[in-house]
Amino acid sequence: MNKLRVLLPAAGVVTASVGGACAWLLLTADHAVAVSPPRVTAGVQQVCANLHAHLPATVDGQSRDQVSPSSDLTAAWGKSPIVLTCGVATPAVLNPANKTYDPSAQAVYANGVSWLPVQVSNGYEFYAIQREVYVEVFVPSSYDLADGNPGMDAPTDLSAAIIAGTPTNEGKSGADVSPA
Repeated sequence: MNKLRVLLPAAGVVTASVGGACAWLLLTADHAVAVSPPRVTAGVQQVCANLHAHLPATVDGQSRDQVSPSSDLTAAWGKSPIVLTCGVATPAVLNPANKTYDPSAQAVYANGVSWLPVQVSNGYEFYAIQREVYVEVFVPSSYDLADGNPGMDAPTDLSAAIIAGTPTNEGKSGADVSPA
């Protein structure tokens, strides 16, 4: 379970590149989005199933799609899929043992959730970091703003589900700690 207890300063965008982080994302012949769910404990599975029950029908104006294999740990929206994965490992940028560790990584607070954006070769991974489990939302670069910055619509649209479906690091319900 997620042990991060401190909100990273809000502002800016992390530009650490994590090559191949979304190589698992493919469209299959039956139009379901192929997403490999992470291996998780029974406790994480239960939290993710609760989150799954709160996920919206649309994200960033995109309709919900089927995922393959079907799992409470994953969800997808849109033709260029926005993909949510619940129960992922600690993001590399937050792991001191990883070469991409960045102690100055900055989170963005949107609609009650602290999101850590990490740039990857084909978009951004946004991590909900003040929750009992890490939740990753991959947003392809096709959703970037005209100036090349990541759009925050998908994480913002998912914030209510994150708050309703996953406890905070302290095991409580409600929003994340807002930056000072």
